[in-house]
Amino acid sequence: MSKITYKHSSFPKHATYITVMACKFSVMYTFLMRLSPLFRYGVLINEFDPWFNFRCSEYIRHNGILKYFQWIDSKTWIPEGRNIYRTTYPAMFILSNCIHSLLGIFVRVSHYTVCSITPPILFLGCLILMYKVSNEFFSKPEKTLRVWIAMAVFSMAGGVFEKTMAGAYDYEGLSLFMVLLILYIYIRCIKNENASVNSKVRLGLIIGVVQGIFNLSWGGSLFTEILLYAHAFFSLSNWRVLLCTTAVTVSIDYITPFLWVVKPVNIGKVLTFLLLEIGHQLMQLTHSTRIKYLGVFGALIMLCIGIIGVYLSKGGKLALLLNAVKKKDKVYNVLYKKRAHPLVSSIVEHQPATKDQVVALCGPYMIVSPMLMIWGTERLKYEKKKSLLLLVQAGFMLSSLMFLFMERFAFLTIPFLAIYVGDAFCEMMFAHSFYKPFQNPKPYLVHKPLKIAMGIFMLGHTFSCYNTIHNKQKQVMIVMDGVVDGKPTVVDDFRESAIYMKYNLPKDSVVLSWWDYGYQITGMTNLSTVIDNNTNNYQKISEVASLLVSPEEEVSRNHPFLKRIVPDLSTSLYIYTVCGYTSKYNLSDLNKIWWISRIANEANNQINANDYYFKVGSTIYHTLPDIPDISIESEQAGNTPLYISPTLKNSLLFKLCFYKYSDTITLHNLELVHESSNSIVRLYKIIK
Repeated sequence: MSKITYKHSSFPKHATYITVMACKFSVMYTFLMRLSPLFRYGVLINEFDPWFNFRCSEYIRHNGILKYFQWIDSKTWIPEGRNIYRTTYPAMFILSNCIHSLLGIFVRVSHYTVCSITPPILFLGCLILMYKVSNEFFSKPEKTLRVWIAMAVFSMAGGVFEKTMAGAYDYEGLSLFMVLLILYIYIRCIKNENASVNSKVRLGLIIGVVQGIFNLSWGGSLFTEILLYAHAFFSLSNWRVLLCTTAVTVSIDYITPFLWVVKPVNIGKVLTFLLLEIGHQLMQLTHSTRIKYLGVFGALIMLCIGIIGVYLSKGGKLALLLNAVKKKDKVYNVLYKKRAHPLVSSIVEHQPATKDQVVALCGPYMIVSPMLMIWGTERLKYEKKKSLLLLVQAGFMLSSLMFLFMERFAFLTIPFLAIYVGDAFCEMMFAHSFYKPFQNPKPYLVHKPLKIAMGIFMLGHTFSCYNTIHNKQKQVMIVMDGVVDGKPTVVDDFRESAIYMKYNLPKDSVVLSWWDYGYQITGMTNLSTVIDNNTNNYQKISEVASLLVSPEEEVSRNHPFLKRIVPDLSTSLYIYTVCGYTSKYNLSDLNKIWWISRIANEANNQINANDYYFKVGSTIYHTLPDIPDISIESEQAGNTPLYISPTLKNSLLFKLCFYKYSDTITLHNLELVHESSNSIVRLYKIIK
């Protein structure tokens, strides 16, 4: 293709100034929106995982970091308890305690409040780093405008908003900060390619320290490790810098009890370095000598593979290695375990992103991301900063693939998307391209419709993102906006029930619930739970699932599973369930019956998920929201009879959700002790 040159239009300076100011206003507005849950609902910790993170951070606050590394939590995974330091990433907890200590110099504040505001504080750090990264990537003309458009697109994205709003005290906010910090340092390394050896070693060590901290922050930290080494491999640069990085990260992995040194990613990094170094040395030789050494290296590689193969094949060492990989390696968990186990597949964040989720989390520009990637690939042909473009292009492609494979990775894609949107938007709006030798004498006539379309699309992207963040700041899982009798109201059933449980149940009580609620029950009430939101307790989660779908009359204190977890009959045992019949709450436990029954099959292969269904006419349903005008009392769906399968109708979960709504439902061994104001949360005591 012919070389492309650009002649930039003399776009009025005041228009550029207005656009930059609009972007700055958007960034400021989205930051204030992140604080709006605090003003709307009060100081809160959101949804499920953040409650466990708060407990861990608070434990460090009261007991110190050394005690944390010895903590076996007796309140979870009853009766065994949970080995906390081997199943968590402590970097964020340490950060929150540092923030608390700093704020404590000036103002008295609770640790609960500190954890609630930590995500917006991290967002401010992300904004600074996003500005730095964009500033390094873009060049004149219109550099300032490109930077601020990228900043605005980044700040308004739903995938970043939900991870950095007040109360979203989870790993992703800190992880986004670490990704941007590593990118910034590595970009500095790329741009200073003529720097001294000492300077590059220093940058490599700094990246290693940051990457090591990132490994202590989140299991998805392998994203930056793969990205940096992939860039070094394809650009044939900076591999010696990354060797320093690897030395530091491997050392941190070695001294940390819950990280693994001999993991596939580390092995891949070492092999990549050796391959690049050997290739570089061979390129310095003459052709004949190079061929000779290639033969020698090839023979050595085959010999090493043979020796390793023979060693692993003896004494069952290969099986032990594969088992270790299955237990510890994140790549295995993402690529295989997700498909193999229904528990992992049932997690919404672990499912592939749908088109609606793509638009909600990244905005409409993500739909045209293939065109943006083609744009970036085309720029590689004529731009001087090829290595930098290759890094951003590789990051965009890798993060997009991860996002499409698993919805939770949306926040990784957004920084790269924002950079490309800022670049492409300005190029199309403020530049005329001339394709030699066919120069258009009036390029503005050709480009004017494109500019209008680009401007309209940007407005559509902005309105879509604003609509998403407005919805997300009103629906924070723990507290929601709702409508009762046509009037808007705040639905606060989870905190209401937690207060009841905290002050009315015996302190040694054990609460059994579906695994979604384990973290928040323990965090809010300080009561013991059987299972929580951690998938490492997979076997017990499947046993709880089996209990929930079993016939209600079989559930008593003499049930083998309940007898094993709470053998002392003097200890009160409760069942916590989330209902949605009268409140139309779509995340009720019964709406998860399809997944619960599939997970239960892992503990009891006699359970078949297809046995749990509703039937209206000839149509079979597995969830209530899909059935129009349902009435459990009369067993009708509109004017059509509603058929409920006997297996579902007799199950514990069905009776817990519909008890008192139908005269045909009776309980044998349980007693309803609490029901929240909007009938979302119900608490039953096992009395026999």
